[in-house]
Amino acid sequence: MYSYSYSTSGSTGNGGAISLKAANGSITTAALLSVSNSAVGSAGNGGVINLEANNGNITVGDLFSFSYSPVDGGGNGGAITFTANGNITTGGMNSEAGDTGKSGDITLTSHAGAIDTTSGAITSEIREGSNGTGRAGAIAFTAQGDVQTALLNASAEKGDGGNIQLTSTHGAIDTTRGTLATDSRSGNTANIQLQALNNIRTADIISTISSSDKLARGGDITLISKNGEVRVDGKISTDTYGSSKGGDINITTGSLSLTDGAQLSTSTFGQGNGGTINITASDTVSLNRASAGSDVGSTAIGEGGDINITTGSLSIKGNGLLTSRTSGPGNAGSINIIARNTVSLDDQDVDGDLTGFSSVVRDGSTGKGGDINIQAEHLSIRNNAALNADVEANGRGKAGDIYLDVKGTILLTSDETYAQKGESARITLAVQGGGIGSGGTLKVKAGSLVLRNGGIIKNSTQGQGNAGNIFVNADVVDISGSVPSSGLPSGLFTSTNTTGKAGDIIIDTQTFRIADGAALSARTKGDGQGGTIRVNATNTFEAVNGGQLVSTTSGKGQAGNIFVYAKDSVTISGTDINYNDRIAKFPNNSQLIANDIRETGAASGLIVNTTGSANAGNIEVTAGFILLDSQGRITAESASAGDGGNITVNANVLKTTDGGQLVTSTNSSGNAGNITVNAKEVQLSGSNSGLFAQTSSTGNAGKLILQPLGNEQNLKVNFQNGAQISASTSSSGTGGSLTITAPESITITGDGSIISAETTGAGNGGDLTLSTGKLVARDGAQVTVSSANSGKAGNLTVDANSIKLTNRAKINADTTGGGGNIFLNSPLLLLRHGSSITTNASGNDITAGNITIDAKNGFIVAVPSENSDIRADSENFRGGNVTINNAAGIFGIQSRKEPSPQTSDITAKGATPDLSGTVELNTPDIDLNSGLVELPSVPVDTQVAQGCNSPNYAQSSFIITGRGGLPPNPKDILTPDAIQVDWVTLNPNIDNRNTPSISTNSTNSTPEPIVEATGWVFNAKGEVVFTADTSTTPRSSWQTPTDCGRSKSNP
Repeated sequence: MYSYSYSTSGSTGNGGAISLKAANGSITTAALLSVSNSAVGSAGNGGVINLEANNGNITVGDLFSFSYSPVDGGGNGGAITFTANGNITTGGMNSEAGDTGKSGDITLTSHAGAIDTTSGAITSEIREGSNGTGRAGAIAFTAQGDVQTALLNASAEKGDGGNIQLTSTHGAIDTTRGTLATDSRSGNTANIQLQALNNIRTADIISTISSSDKLARGGDITLISKNGEVRVDGKISTDTYGSSKGGDINITTGSLSLTDGAQLSTSTFGQGNGGTINITASDTVSLNRASAGSDVGSTAIGEGGDINITTGSLSIKGNGLLTSRTSGPGNAGSINIIARNTVSLDDQDVDGDLTGFSSVVRDGSTGKGGDINIQAEHLSIRNNAALNADVEANGRGKAGDIYLDVKGTILLTSDETYAQKGESARITLAVQGGGIGSGGTLKVKAGSLVLRNGGIIKNSTQGQGNAGNIFVNADVVDISGSVPSSGLPSGLFTSTNTTGKAGDIIIDTQTFRIADGAALSARTKGDGQGGTIRVNATNTFEAVNGGQLVSTTSGKGQAGNIFVYAKDSVTISGTDINYNDRIAKFPNNSQLIANDIRETGAASGLIVNTTGSANAGNIEVTAGFILLDSQGRITAESASAGDGGNITVNANVLKTTDGGQLVTSTNSSGNAGNITVNAKEVQLSGSNSGLFAQTSSTGNAGKLILQPLGNEQNLKVNFQNGAQISASTSSSGTGGSLTITAPESITITGDGSIISAETTGAGNGGDLTLSTGKLVARDGAQVTVSSANSGKAGNLTVDANSIKLTNRAKINADTTGGGGNIFLNSPLLLLRHGSSITTNASGNDITAGNITIDAKNGFIVAVPSENSDIRADSENFRGGNVTINNAAGIFGIQSRKEPSPQTSDITAKGATPDLSGTVELNTPDIDLNSGLVELPSVPVDTQVAQGCNSPNYAQSSFIITGRGGLPPNPKDILTPDAIQVDWVTLNPNIDNRNTPSISTNSTNSTPEPIVEATGWVFNAKGEVVFTADTSTTPRSSWQTPTDCGRSKSNP
């Protein structure tokens, strides 16, 4: 059926209207056409086509209503309207206008049936090539049942595009047979909307605007499925190429599924901003081999649109990707996810393409990368899936940030099958080689952060830009294991390879655990400064079975520091038993992480080191209780010109067992760092356990300091079973000093247990200073500043209330290189069972060190037969000097020219008698032996030794008179040297009121009874004297006891 107006020489009239109406039946027709066409003049309007079947179906072939003139413009295209109670089935439809006309609207309405236009394309457009401002007409389909379409196009060359609207009130919509498009190169682009009660399935839907008018706007694409699923098999995109803003993509549904190459895309290639992607799905959003992205082109100034997804769960698989990119000056859009339940990323392919989220600043771009924001109950990243925020090579813009807010668990884990390239489940923020822009920041807030089997979080820079920081706030942080196929560890990593600064890793948690070869690493390989690692745990911190925190530098950049705080405890224990197998698998393209692990070894620990010219970082650990067990260690090392870092420990209790160590060391020209322990109690136990500050090269060893915690006054230090504290040198570097301030006590027990500041090389040893209430060394334990090579031993100083050495314990400064003096300041020095204090020397021209003891008016005590010695002997040269000052008494040990194994000796023996040193005993003018006499062979009868207790007034005194007075035994006669004392007459004028008054009652004299002799003794002249044994001769008391109760002081 045709209505046609045509002229080849002038203007034409309008095309005629076509109207068909069936009151009760259906309408079926092959084709309908209403045209106004002029070859050289103006064309009229196309005619209206109207079909109505109130109680039936409409079935037609192709329909056309258009107006066209290539010379003088054209009229409007005619409207096409179908209304039916039943189904509507059509072929192609076209309502088309010329330059200035408006194409007609195409409207199909089925009140109770379905609409199917899959047999042909439907267009309402301004003819392509037109130069006018004509406006495309709208396309609107409404049906109670399903709506199915092929191509739908409502585009305009320069005018406004037309809207496309498909509605199914009770059915589904399927547009997979063709594209839905609206396009305008100058005007506004109209909207495309699909709304259905049930499912919506689409192929391509495209909205494009190229207008230079900033007020123009790209059309939105909206899909609404109230009760069903939206499935996208093609590409849904809104693009802007001019100054206008691109349209948005809005999807509201129960579930959204993008599969097999499907895309959601908003882009800007001009000054206008890109559109936003908004997805609301009450149940799930799924991307499988599909993507949703926002893109800023290389010439675009406008900013990219955001991607916003609100859903129950989000699942991305099989190279599925959410991406935000900028290739130009414009900033990329953000990716924002809100999921009530789980966000799951899982790449089960092995082709290396990314699955997950990506925010990229591309090569040459100056725009900022988009942020990635995820809020969810749980976040799972598995196998080769990832969250990425990168600055590519030559990118100048700042990378986007990543924010994760997860109430439950964030899990990153990988299986061996899917980790073929050394990659794994990961969150990465990177500035790639040549990039100038700075890296993004990662902020994680979660109930638990769990990294397993190579799951990693990495923030790095290989360009000039600085890497961003990593912040984690989670109740539990649990990191363990490695990728089975490559051996690469799980962990958190920041690094810089060039001039950019590495980012920091800051973790706030209740419980922190890193295990089984996993690592936290902050690394610098270039000129940039390394990042800081800080872990704050309100409960516990554990690094076990090879778990490590590492800060390293191999370039000119200063390494970062490591800080660990745990309110309850820090435990560092064990080694990674699979370490050797793992490093054999490390891939060549993952040296960033692999080199760190090769350098730091298999033991659990906190490690800072330098292999470059820059200094290593420092380590500070604060906790209630710190345990280093089973080779667990805290280490600061220098293997180059850079100085090693310092270690500071603050704890109520520090305990090392079974090889647990704190170590600062250097094996190159750089100096080792210091170790400072602030504690209430230090417990060291087991062979190779302890604290070590050492050098094996030209660099100097660091200082080692133990002291009370904070304002506390007490520190107790206990060593046993071979534990050690050592500040030493084995080469030309100077050994470090060792200072322990323990007001309570220092106890060191067992063979191999050592406190030392010694040298075994050419370098001089450091000094050792102990200040304590009580120093106890026993069972072969040693306190030493010895020298075993050409280096001079340091000085050893002990200030203590008491020093007790028992069972082969030693304080020594023995030397083969000279030096090595000992200074002891204590009121009690006790040596038992072969213990010794020595500054012995061996070697040509090596003088023994000196021993100076200040007894502080106290005592030096040994047992004569136990071979406990004080010696300053030289085997080959001059002996040292032994000086003892202020000793109230020296018992059981005495000065001798030669030591003897049968006696306890004080010696200063030289190689020859002429080379002997001196022994000088400077004691008060009190000879405590002067009042000692041999006890009588017969005890004194105790019955005549009665007397009164001292009264309660201060009248006592001790007067040294020498021997004299009464003999020790009343049976002996007076000695010849008895002192005669004259009678004294009291001065009656002296006021004695302050003198206690003592009264004595008189007693009756009792005659001495005659007692039968029961024994005899020899007197001093050899005469026999008979005696009576009063204990066996019964008799009554013949002597009145002294009445002490009558002696009273003045009131």
